Amino acid sequence: LGATVERPDGSALFTGHLSLSTQPWLADHAIQGNVLVPGTALLDVALHAALRLGQGGVAELTVLRPLILPSGGGLDLQVEVAGDRRTLTIHSRRRDTDSWTTHATAELATETRDNDHALPDSWPPSSAQPVVVEGFYDALDTHGYRYGPTFQGLRSAWRHGEHVYADIALPEGTDTSGFGIHPALLDAALHALAITADDDAGGVRLPFSFQD
Repeated sequence: LGATVERPDGSALFTGHLSLSTQPWLADHAIQGNVLVPGTALLDVALHAALRLGQGGVAELTVLRPLILPSGGGLDLQVEVAGDRRTLTIHSRRRDTDSWTTHATAELATETRDNDHALPDSWPPSSAQPVVVEGFYDALDTHGYRYGPTFQGLRSAWRHGEHVYADIALPEGTDTSGFGIHPALLDAALHALAITADDDAGGVRLPFSFQD
């Protein structure tokens, strides 16, 4: 996001541009042949706007329509925050059209939420059962999820009752400047849930709702 306009009624508008030339790491997130901006990136955009306006964070974000990057050129981005600074929407358009598409809506939090999840006493957690992660990304590729190196962040995983623990990391040298949390790193945390899922539902499934 680049320019910011804060309006007299308390609302605000953030503008920016997305393209593979300026954000080449997005090419590592391709779904069924399309470069798809991950929901975690939209979440980071919302978090940036929230913190810029003095809000505590993102209470909830829902992806309404996928944001697919064209192979050439890019997309203009607009993030609107209502006057009460609680409601946020994310829009995009191609520069050769006047039509805007709404991709996500969010509710911003007025206060920062404390982390109430206690860390385990040992690592990996005692009595946790290791989960095989070798071949995980190759298996995803056969189902239409083509994740490049930046998005192959799941290193190890363990299951302990209803809890899933994981080691996740970005490739060495990944530029994380400008992010609240790098979208590929947060996406890797969700991979730990996918690899331990008990269901075998077919088709492509992606996270579309985030809370706190």
